[in-house]
Amino acid sequence: MLTANERIKAIRERRGMTQKQLASAASLSPAEICAIEKRMRSPQTDTIQEIAAALDVSVSLLLGEFYSDLPLGKALTRDSFNIFVQREKLTDEQERILRGIINTDSAPQTVKGWRELIQNLGAFENLKGQSAESRIFDHAPQRNE
Repeated sequence: MLTANERIKAIRERRGMTQKQLASAASLSPAEICAIEKRMRSPQTDTIQEIAAALDVSVSLLLGEFYSDLPLGKALTRDSFNIFVQREKLTDEQERILRGIINTDSAPQTVKGWRELIQNLGAFENLKGQSAESRIFDHAPQRNE
């Protein structure tokens, strides 16, 4: 099981962030992020909260309270899904569809990814409801007359 320090580093790297970028997003110094990741310092509660917000994960995930038995990718998927559901007003149908996606390898691992997925599903549903003729004309380039 990963320590909070190791989880911070692993999630930061998975998000493609440098220590400097994480420090900036969390309003911390790069030296503090480095010390935390190298386990030279245990982060205080407020620091953990800032880092969790910057990484868009829950404090519970960073502390290993939730999903510690799952591989990191699956843990991020579940955590980001739960954050997304808490923040967004989903229809029962949207939530049902997303719950069917959560166990797939291609499920989003960020709140932003879940938001984009819902937007894409909405666009697909709108497109699906139109006739083939209207889809062609709606997306055809307009001529200036």
